[in-house]
Amino acid sequence: MWSSVLGEKTKVDKSESYGLFGKGRDEWNNWAQRCLSDRAELEAKEEWRLNSDQDGIPVGANQATIDWLSCASADFSNHSFGSNADLSGFIFPGPVIFREVAFHRNANFELALFHHFASFESVTFSGPAHFQRTVFAGGSSFRRALFQEDAHFTHSQFLQHVNFEDAQFSGGQSFFDQARIKGTFQNASFGMVTFDSSILSCRFNSVTFGGVSDFSQTLFEDATSFLRARFVQAIFAGAEFKQLSWFIGAVFEYNASFFNTRFHQAVAFQHSKFESGASFTGSQIADAEFFDCKFGDRSDFTHIQCGLISFERTKFASDVAFHGSSFKKDAKFRDALFSGDASFAKARFEQDVVFNSALFKRLVEFDDVKFGGMSNFSQATFDGSTSFNKATFCRDVAFVGIRAQSLFALSQVTFHLPPDFRQAHFSEAPSFDESQFCVSVSREPTIEFPARWRALKRLAIQAHDHERELEFFAQEIKSLRNVEDFQFPIWNNYSRGKPLWPGGVRYWMGLLYEQTSDFGRSVLGPLVGLVLLMIACTCFYFSYQFNIEGIQQDRGGSCTQIFAAMFLAVHNGLVVTGLGRSNKLEQSYSCLYGGTPSMPNMPDVIVLVGIFQTLLSAVLIFLLLLAIRNKFRIK
Repeated sequence: MWSSVLGEKTKVDKSESYGLFGKGRDEWNNWAQRCLSDRAELEAKEEWRLNSDQDGIPVGANQATIDWLSCASADFSNHSFGSNADLSGFIFPGPVIFREVAFHRNANFELALFHHFASFESVTFSGPAHFQRTVFAGGSSFRRALFQEDAHFTHSQFLQHVNFEDAQFSGGQSFFDQARIKGTFQNASFGMVTFDSSILSCRFNSVTFGGVSDFSQTLFEDATSFLRARFVQAIFAGAEFKQLSWFIGAVFEYNASFFNTRFHQAVAFQHSKFESGASFTGSQIADAEFFDCKFGDRSDFTHIQCGLISFERTKFASDVAFHGSSFKKDAKFRDALFSGDASFAKARFEQDVVFNSALFKRLVEFDDVKFGGMSNFSQATFDGSTSFNKATFCRDVAFVGIRAQSLFALSQVTFHLPPDFRQAHFSEAPSFDESQFCVSVSREPTIEFPARWRALKRLAIQAHDHERELEFFAQEIKSLRNVEDFQFPIWNNYSRGKPLWPGGVRYWMGLLYEQTSDFGRSVLGPLVGLVLLMIACTCFYFSYQFNIEGIQQDRGGSCTQIFAAMFLAVHNGLVVTGLGRSNKLEQSYSCLYGGTPSMPNMPDVIVLVGIFQTLLSAVLIFLLLLAIRNKFRIK
């Protein structure tokens, strides 16, 4: 890697580097300052030119820069430091190489300043390694480095890319408190690690974190990758990911803490394993993908705020809670397995949510949940008790083909559209106690609605809920309008070979049935109609006598015409033959229209109106009796 900069081409003398180091920090830094002054002169003359080789390492682009790099570089490769190595506060003006160096005791680089690329590849730190407040202004590499004791990078700054690929932090703790890092950690192995309040932009692909890995309050400014990383115990509490982040295939052996973590961009956890569960309580997530993840113990997603999120094919081996969470975009739980209790109480789904073919083994709660978009539970299986009490469905909800093996509660639920329970199977039909079906009459008719109401009516019959059965029947009739039943003929159907007026009779009869008796549910409607009809007919029977000339001289006996008209209207209206004596009916006709009691005048108009009143009254009486039967569930 370094041959083009520090190899034979630059002719760096290792003994000179070690000899200058032996003179102490002051002599070393005096030399470093002279080198930096020379570099400043090159920059002033605009003779400072750098390029990067194939590995991204800066190399001289002209002879002046190459000569400076040759003079300002330091080479300690393959050296063995038997005693404490104190390089604290050292300034390294140019490239420095510690490749395959062995530090047998303390290695102290505290407050050191690396202006150029620094290589610690294949270095062995047998004692503690101190890089507190060290600044790596250029790139740096710790590939295959071995840290056998504590590694301290507290407040260190990696201003350019740092490579920790295949590094091993095996012996003690590793501290990156408030470090600023841009780097690669592929295949690195960590023991006890602390990254408190760090600012990171790096890859941790295939990293093994052997102890507690604490990234609390860490700020990840750029895209960060933990592909196939393995954590014994991971803490990301309060961490902030500014860009995309990946945890695909990661393994978390103990509870993973993402408490109050903020993901400003999408985060991917596909195929990850949370062997002891995870806590995402209070996290803010732009978008998240948990496809085919496995959660071994209790998992907590309470009060999270997220955008698009997917738990498709995810397996929750224990309890999981989404209590009070807010889903701003679509939420997908297709084919998810919930082996423990699942709570979504008081959650808010602002867009669509999908639970197709999900399996709930135990208790599941959707109490007081608001579903703002379409909700799909088709083919889901509910083995334990299920509760949707006080839930609100603002749009379509589908329970097509679900299987519920235990209690399925739907009390005080609000449906803004008819729910779809077609081919749903319950061990015992659910009840809709105090539930509301707020179907807007202005909404466009949908061809599926009649079938949905029929499915609901079937459930009401199974639950012996007579009131809901009547309600769902009424809604079914209304939903057929302008779908299968039409108000007027469709003249174009004649040329198409279709019925000219499909459902016309049912449309108008259903409308009349609704207006007169609310589909057999209103007692007051038919009763008021019957009374009003009698009053109208009484008025007509009484007033018609004034159209007959000479009625006074033909009228037999004395009588009261208004009472005669009332008797005639009541007799015709109650449709009960034999009401009163027949001679009383004849006297009423004679009193109103003349003639003798034995031969009264019976105008044709009065007879026809009486027949009409009798027929219409018969219909109203039938509707009245039907409403009474329905009201008191008379069989």
